[in-house]
Amino acid sequence: MATFRSRLYENIITELDYLNKQKLISAKQYQEAMQLVKSQLPTFIAKYDYEAAESDELSIVEGDFLQVIGTIDENWVQAVNFSSRKTGLVPLSYISAE
Repeated sequence: MATFRSRLYENIITELDYLNKQKLISAKQYQEAMQLVKSQLPTFIAKYDYEAAESDELSIVEGDFLQVIGTIDENWVQAVNFSSRKTGLVPLSYISAE
């Protein structure tokens, strides 16, 4: 189950993407806001490819940069892949701190 913090960051990122796509904020404002969000979250890199097995999981490719937005348990974290802008659960053993 996602934590309040993970839902909050996921909602912020979704809202920023919407504002950007609708041209309600400038590209510079979008970039600055995303940098601020990124700076508040730990950055990780995918050590291995992982194919999502469930709808709440996130597929990743070795080398992807991820922001961890919540801890589910000792084996899983909620993460955002900033390449794909998708959010989901990732096995902790597949990522490492940048």
